[in-house]
Amino acid sequence: MKKRGHSLSYYTNLKEKLARITLIGNLVLAGAALSCEGYSVIKNSISVRENTAYEDTLDALNKVGDVEIADSNVSKYLELKRYSTDEHGRKRVLFASIDESFDGDDLDFLKYFPNLETLTIKAHTLDCEDLMYNSNLHTLRIYCSSIINMDKLPNSITKLEIRNCELEDGRVVVPYDCKSVALDFNNQSNIVLKNPESLREILINNDCLTDLNDLADCTNLRRIELKLTSNVINKDVLYTLPNLDVVIGDDFSPMYFTGEDYDTLNISDASVHDSRYEAYELDRIYNELIPDDNIPDDAKMEIITRYILDKLSYDYDSELDRQLIFNYNKLPVYYALKSDKGICVNYSALATALFNRAGISNYRYSNDDHSWNETTINGITTETDLTQLDCNPENPYVITNDKDENGHFLGIKGQTAIDYFDRNEGDNLYYYKNDNLAEILPYHYEKSNPIIYSNDDVEIGYVDANKLYFKFSYRLNYAAVTFILGLIGFNIGMAIKKKKVEEERINNLADILTLTK
Repeated sequence: MKKRGHSLSYYTNLKEKLARITLIGNLVLAGAALSCEGYSVIKNSISVRENTAYEDTLDALNKVGDVEIADSNVSKYLELKRYSTDEHGRKRVLFASIDESFDGDDLDFLKYFPNLETLTIKAHTLDCEDLMYNSNLHTLRIYCSSIINMDKLPNSITKLEIRNCELEDGRVVVPYDCKSVALDFNNQSNIVLKNPESLREILINNDCLTDLNDLADCTNLRRIELKLTSNVINKDVLYTLPNLDVVIGDDFSPMYFTGEDYDTLNISDASVHDSRYEAYELDRIYNELIPDDNIPDDAKMEIITRYILDKLSYDYDSELDRQLIFNYNKLPVYYALKSDKGICVNYSALATALFNRAGISNYRYSNDDHSWNETTINGITTETDLTQLDCNPENPYVITNDKDENGHFLGIKGQTAIDYFDRNEGDNLYYYKNDNLAEILPYHYEKSNPIIYSNDDVEIGYVDANKLYFKFSYRLNYAAVTFILGLIGFNIGMAIKKKKVEEERINNLADILTLTK
């Protein structure tokens, strides 16, 4: 009969188990302490706003619901597309649209809809502070409105769309959790992101100044669309974004993207023609015009100007054909390369494309009536209107900087811009000098010289501290839990192994005792 004595090993194992339990408990407490410390640091690093009146409003809403507490005169202006009903029958507004029928610009009543998830605002003056406490809002669309205090937008917004709006602050402030941004307006200056790592896609539409340096820290950006915009600078930032998968361009893109960019950045053409071909063709033209890239910028500018004036003639038929004007404006580079005729947009587009390849700092202006260029060479900024420089039988006057007694620019008949260049008198052509630029074009001058803000200039603002705590402490907690589970697994494994060794030793000892009897 085998005898197994376990009294001593039992108490030894119990002591070791208690020690392991104590160690694990200490590690759990340490992890919790680290998490609490992380939470404290995060909470102190952001501005979590308290508002007693708002808390009272929430208490009231919990009793009667969104729709009931809202003033009836306000509710009738909301297109309540969707709402939910809680277990007590109280209505909660989830979707609302405010259009131009609302008589007044004060939208502070929106705080009475804290459950709002999707909001559309049209034709208003929006003070984003009115939305500050709508912490469940995830989709915001603003059309044809004037916007102030964008830094007060709730950070819960994940999708932001702004079209045909005026930004009174001169900047786009993207909320903390925002993943998708669509911008379509003329007076954009720069984009400020509260949390660049959150952004996944961005659409920029219209001919505003687009500095891609604003996206330099968007390490998770996967998709960018640039449409109808020619004034794109610092495109090399796109090469530094590690997760960028798709770049969408249109006919304006070859103005700043070269053939090499199309090959390297995986640029997709949104238009029906081949923008990639246009980029290669522009590369070829530039290399033929300026084989030596070391010549001065003013010499490059003259060579490019001569080429465009020789290639294009103004198409006066467009004045009687609206469809032709539409085509020229939609595909400015395409028609500038394909045809020997065009309108102002084709002159300015071809100039922009070649100026960019020459490394000449430039900006392309456009409004409802005209399109032209601005260039900066040796610190001197000039407005260059190639359309006005192009002298032809139907426009026999070359426009100069000389003025008549009424202050109008003089047109010289029988002379061409090329004649002026040949006489080294190019400075006498139709250039707006930088000393009166602000006086002539105040709106456009401000547009091309915006006030620059950085991400550090904007406070994070009102956020849900619990959400931030989870986001920031996730990695810390994950590491702590992984470490604790690893230790638990290691100790269990060691305990099992030790128990097997002990049992084997006891069994062997029992067998030996049995054999000796």
